[in-house]
Amino acid sequence: MELKPGQVFKLYCATCVKQKNKFFVAALIEPVLRCFLINSKMTELQIAKDDLAFECIELSKDKHPFLDHDSYLGCNQLFVEYTAKALCQIVHGSPGRFVGCLDRGVMDEALSRFPKNISLPQKRIRELIEAWKSPA
Repeated sequence: MELKPGQVFKLYCATCVKQKNKFFVAALIEPVLRCFLINSKMTELQIAKDDLAFECIELSKDKHPFLDHDSYLGCNQLFVEYTAKALCQIVHGSPGRFVGCLDRGVMDEALSRFPKNISLPQKRIRELIEAWKSPA
């Protein structure tokens, strides 16, 4: 499987506060696979701070059939939990772990917000802007 930004996988999150299966969104593929997570809701801190809320993009279950309720794409943190090779092996052994792709409109919304992101290093923001210009 060729990995592309915007692809969504249901994987175990060992580094999350509550360790469980989560939706991982491929954000950057090279040189290291970095993923955003999809969350059911924003944190209290994200709700309280406009600049942090700005980094959370609403995902409609109507446009993302793998979701069972509206959720949020958290563009405030990149997770390096799986290598690209390991993820491809997981998907090869369990094809159901790949659940779909983000709606292109959501990707475009994220792309428009990346320049004002205050949580990620500028180097990552530049990489994200370049990687997300092409559709998944």
